[in-house]
This record gives sequence, structure tokens and C-alpha cells, in this order.
Amino acid sequence: MRVDNFRKDINGLRAYAIVFVVLYHFNIPLFKAGFIGVDVFFVISGFLMTKIIASGLIQHNFYFGAFFASRFIRIIPPVILLVLAVFFINLFILTPVELREYAKYSIKALSFTSNFSLLKDANNYFSSVGQENLLLHTWSLSVEWQFYLIYPFILWIGFKFTQSLKKITLLVAALFILSLAACIVMTERNQFYAFYMLVTRAWEMLAGGLVFLFKARANKAAASAAPFYAGVLALLMSLILFDDRIAWPGYCAALTVAGTALIIYAERQASFLFSGKWLSLIGLSSYSIYLWHWPVRYFLYYAGTKPGTFYTVCAVMLSFAIGLLSYFVLEKRLFSWFKSKKRLTSMTVICLSLAVMISVSDFTRKSSGFPWRGGVSYMAAIEHLALPNPKNGWCFYTIASTPSLTVGKEGVECHIGATEEGGKKALLFGDSYAGQYLPLWDALGRKTGLDIQAVTTNWCNPSDGEDFFGPKTSRAYEQCLYNRHYVTENIQNYDYIILGGSWSKNFSSPDTVKGLEHIINLAKGKKIIIMAEPYQFNADIGELYKRSVWKKERFDISPYMDASSLAGMKNADGILDKLSQTYSNILYLTRDDLFDKSQYANRDVPYSLDGGHISVVGSVEAEKFFSSHAGRNKLEAFLSN
Repeated sequence: MRVDNFRKDINGLRAYAIVFVVLYHFNIPLFKAGFIGVDVFFVISGFLMTKIIASGLIQHNFYFGAFFASRFIRIIPPVILLVLAVFFINLFILTPVELREYAKYSIKALSFTSNFSLLKDANNYFSSVGQENLLLHTWSLSVEWQFYLIYPFILWIGFKFTQSLKKITLLVAALFILSLAACIVMTERNQFYAFYMLVTRAWEMLAGGLVFLFKARANKAAASAAPFYAGVLALLMSLILFDDRIAWPGYCAALTVAGTALIIYAERQASFLFSGKWLSLIGLSSYSIYLWHWPVRYFLYYAGTKPGTFYTVCAVMLSFAIGLLSYFVLEKRLFSWFKSKKRLTSMTVICLSLAVMISVSDFTRKSSGFPWRGGVSYMAAIEHLALPNPKNGWCFYTIASTPSLTVGKEGVECHIGATEEGGKKALLFGDSYAGQYLPLWDALGRKTGLDIQAVTTNWCNPSDGEDFFGPKTSRAYEQCLYNRHYVTENIQNYDYIILGGSWSKNFSSPDTVKGLEHIINLAKGKKIIIMAEPYQFNADIGELYKRSVWKKERFDISPYMDASSLAGMKNADGILDKLSQTYSNILYLTRDDLFDKSQYANRDVPYSLDGGHISVVGSVEAEKFFSSHAGRNKLEAFLSN
């Protein structure tokens, strides 16, 4: 069996793969499918890992300790360097919330679990929201590392019981088929899962493993032109046919994987496609370039505006330059130093460095990103930019994020407004989009003599059923069922019913509309007030505002008031307006009743907290606007009739 050393074709493939990825991430025309570079890397990794493991097992000199030590030395120090360097930059640039988020994902990146975290957050790699994550690109490192942890044991067990290269090949082929099938099925059912998880990505690495095993069994170099050019054509077709609108990976990724596998199998190292000094240098430093290009891209777009061609080209060149310098100036010296020491010494240094960096990140996360960095003026500006919750004196029952809260009657004991004896009884019922209005209704309740009981918790839209838009494993679901049972049993004890919800999202389910109508019918004879949801932005307005305060700039909200968010709001408004016309006992308070059309609460402070909810200050200022405009008269006329 041949065991080759450095291969120019594989190094060249690395170079092309990183060029594809970088140019895609910087939105360079003709590279809309540049994300296939990651799939190329997966195939290469599978080939090389199988080569190292299988060769060692066959020659009886494979040792798990040596294998994992070499992976530690090659992979982990560059990640630590990246996380540390970017952390120090972030101390002077990012807002506290942004730094806290960076610290959170740093822990995931350093523990090689960021793919799980991104899946949990339903973070779309291709979306603009997903691309605001400074360490988004580390998901692929996590997938590879998880593969490295499992794959050696699979091959070791296979060799131990079969001692047959043919049977090992069949084993790897079976795993390849199972993983490919899972990938195709899950891409249709849950693309996030298919994109981020090892079980649906392993087939790409196993494809590389099969290439090595086929070549090992043949015991000769392929050096054939036909598979080589077929592979090149497959990669070119992948670049031409695909873009980020396609369901990826799925069966489409098979074209990219097959192309890469064919090129590796052909072993055409003398091809002009793999010659050239710069191509070789880029291939050698491709891992470092991959690590560094994304932070460069992040900071290029950090201002929130699309950079021009000149700045984009400069950022691309900077990404390659930093990656090359990192590899040849820092990483190679580190690798040499580690290899010159005993394995235990090297591993101890790396593990201690890893532990220190994770500890620093965890401390930063727990310290909320060190808000004191912004000074007194910043702290004052953001003080009330939060959703009403027990921590800031409001009784919206945030059981999903407040561990000290318990499921049960405590969640229905919130009273606001005119709480003294003799006031008319009102019920405020709903999810966080009802809870956000607590400051507004506290002030209105005092002015109109309403004693308002707020029965609100996370994701609990007004309904009497089991429809729920959060995870049903959450305690919020239990509290929601409790709230709904309480409301249905006691709804006739109130004079007025106030309902709030995330209508544009919730009305995507017919069950939500039915549940709302059931509540309306249960409240027969009672006056019902339905609150419009605030303007729904496609951006985190609160964080953008904080960023402008951080940079001492005026916040301009107008670029974020685009037409793409209007469809859902118009649909919800239509349903609620129709309900108010169908039922004479319903008053629908619209956005125009509640909010200034500029979407500024005062000066340049937005109503919006996160693009969906309003903040405490937004709720307070919405009440002032409401009370000084026609909405107040509209409400009082409805209450007095």
C-alpha cells in the first residue's frame, strides 16, 4: 500500500476552496456558490484522516494519543489566537451586548460545539441575521472536530474485528450511504439541522475516506486524466448552477463532493491548475485564512451599510494577508515549539491556554460585556432599553429566562393601574407582546380607573388551546397552559379584556386565529380591547440604537423601515380589523393609535427593543403619545358606552 506525503493537488484544492469561501462571503460576483469550498474542505479532511488512521492501523503503529495530540497542536492554537486577538479588538469596538454575545460564542468555538449552539438558536448561515455572528464560521471546525473524535474509534474497532481492508471499505461505504440519506431527508425537513450537524455532514468526509481506501486497495497511483477533468468540471458546474437560495447541503452537494473526490483520486499533481507559488502559499495557510477572513468581513459590515468595491477588495486582500502572516509568522513557530517538546508538555500548555480563554470568555459573558466601558452617559441612555420584567420592577412573568420563577398561581398575581379598591376590573392576557404593554397600561389604568390583572408569559398567545410558539419543553409552556386555564375559568369576572400578541407571527397558524376567537366568544358580553403589535423590523433596532449611542452618533431608524416587513403586519391588521367589525364589543387599537409614525419614542430613541417588542421606555412613551392624541378619546368613548 502506498502512503504518500505532501500532495500538490490537495494543497491546490485547499487554495481554491478558501478562495471560493472568502469571495462568497465578501459578495464577489460569480461566486454566489462559493460556500461549496467548505464541502471541498470536508472531503479533503476525510481523505487525510483516513490516510493517517488506516495506514497506522494496517502498519500496527497507530496510537490514539499521538493522533489526538497532532490534531490538538494543528487545530486548537490558531483558534485560541483568533479568539484572543479579536477579544482585545472587541473591547474597544463592540457594545456590551455584542461583546457578551461574542464571549458566549467564543466558549462554543473553543469547545468545538458552535454548530449545536447555532442550530439551537435557529441561526441561518445564509441570512443577514446569522452573519452578524463574529464566530459563525467556526461551525465547520466543530463538525470536523466531532468527526475526528469519533472516526478513529470506528476504524479501530473495524480493523480489530475484521483485519480486512475490504470489509473496512464496506463499513465506511455503509456509513457514507446512511449519512447521505440522512442529509437528503433532513435538508427537506429541517435545513438548519442538515447544515450544521455531523450526522448529515459526515458523508462528505467519508467520501474522502472512501477515495483513500479504494486507492489503498488498488495499491497504485491513479494519475488518470478522465476522473481529474470530470472532477474539475463538477466543481465548475457547482459554482455555476448553485447559489445561496438552494436547499443546501442535500443531494445538490453530491456534485461538489463527487468532483472533489475525483480530483483527489486522479492525483494529477503535475497539472498546471495546481502550480504556482502563490497558490501553494494560500493552500498551506488556508486554515488560517479561513479563521481570519470572517472577522475581517464582520468589521467591514459592522457599520450597517454596504461597503463599496474598493473597501471590499481591500478587505479581501487583508483577509489573505492576515491569514498568511498568522500561519507563517506565528503558527508555524508554535507548531515547531510544540513538536520540540514532550507530548504531555504540549498538551498541558494547550489545555491550560484553552481553559484560561474559556474562563475569560465566561467571565465576560457573566459580566454582560462590561457595560461600564461606555461610561455614565451610555449607562444612562440604555437603562430602560429592556423588556418589562421582574428585574426592572415589572411583573411580566418571564419564566423562560428567570429561573427563580415557578409555574403556578404566582404567574397570575400581577396587578397594575388603579389597584386600589373600587376600580373597574380588567384583564391583560397574552404573550410577551402583551407583557411589553405593562408600563403603558399601568399609566392608562391609573388615568381611566382600571385595576388591571396581567396574565402574561413567554410565547403564550391569547388562546384556550395548546398552540404555542416556543419550545414545549420550556417551563413557559406549562405556565401558559396554567394561564389559559385560569383565564377561561375566570374571564367573566372582569369588566374589560385586553389582548396582546405577536400577531404577524402567530397568525401563520390557523390554530392561533381559532384560539383568539374562542377567547372572544368566552368573553361574551365583555368589552374587549385588542392591542396592535408594534412595527416589526427586520433588524435588532435596540442594538443598532445602542451601537449609535456607543459611537456617539444620532440613530437613524429610516433605513430599517423597509417594505419587506409590511406584508405580515398588513395581514395581521386585516384579521384583527375584521374581528373588530364582526364583534361590536371589540376595540382594535392600531399602531397609528399607539405610536408616532416616525417610530421614535423621543428624540432619536426608538420604541423598538429588538425589532419586534418595544422597551420599557418605548412603552412609557407610547402611553404619552396615545394619551395626547385621538387614541385616548377613542378608548374612553369605548369604555363609557
